[in-house]
Amino acid sequence: MIKIELSPAVIHKLLSIKEYIAIELDSPSIAQNTVDNILGAFERLKCFPDSAPLLSAFYDKIPDRYANTRFLVCDKYVAIYEQIGDTIHILQVYHGKEDYIRHLLRSL
Repeated sequence: MIKIELSPAVIHKLLSIKEYIAIELDSPSIAQNTVDNILGAFERLKCFPDSAPLLSAFYDKIPDRYANTRFLVCDKYVAIYEQIGDTIHILQVYHGKEDYIRHLLRSL
């Protein structure tokens, strides 16, 4: 059975997304729906772990260590993940307007 593991950075990002939408945009219900939708996309990976494209398919400067790292579009957000054995490790979540490749490569 495939498991989903969220990194501490992902947990922090989801809390930040929820807080921003709930407080800054004054939409607590939309905040909860947004986070629920992202988490739902993670859950679907249990059935289709290879459904998202590889980063290396689009970016040729990905270090070899991350050749199997994938990105999953979750509405306005992009989740970076990799599968190791029976565990999908969600590494980070970015807003789609962020330069997530630059951020990712810097953090790797």
